[in-house]
Amino acid sequence: MEAKNREWFLALAAGVCVFAFIGDRLVLSPVLEIWSTRSQRIAEVEERLKSGKVLVRRETAIRDRWREMEDRAFTSEVSEAEDRILKSADRWAQESGLGLSSLKPRVTQEDEGFREAEFSASGQGDIESISRFLYELERDPLALKLEEVQIGVRDKSGQDLAIEVRFSGLLLTGESL
Repeated sequence: MEAKNREWFLALAAGVCVFAFIGDRLVLSPVLEIWSTRSQRIAEVEERLKSGKVLVRRETAIRDRWREMEDRAFTSEVSEAEDRILKSADRWAQESGLGLSSLKPRVTQEDEGFREAEFSASGQGDIESISRFLYELERDPLALKLEEVQIGVRDKSGQDLAIEVRFSGLLLTGESL
């Protein structure tokens, strides 16, 4: 009888082991993997929610900054942009003492909601007036980007210099507003 109990006990132990193995492979492991995946997803969503709350709190400041950037950019009217640049370039030249001899606009590339207008300017002066002109161009609140600068000597002493500048301005079309 003892042998029969031992066989029954071994069969029961083997059955429990097989049941535990099958339970682990079919139930426990998939449930733990799903749980881990969900935990990661919850952490990602909580991070995005946190970021979204920060954006909502900063909405007014962000919108104000965007309006300020739109004000600095030019409208899609090329003639209006040219006029603003001509007036600004004249002001930069007067403040720097640079003799501005030409300013030529050219509308270049167009992208989704934006166009870029390129301007070429040339003038003459000493190193102080040239550096002041470039400083005024760079610090102007208009949406301008200095693309290229060429400086050359006009006399043997190196006091009279010539400058050629290429810069671009951002023109907003109706789509971007």
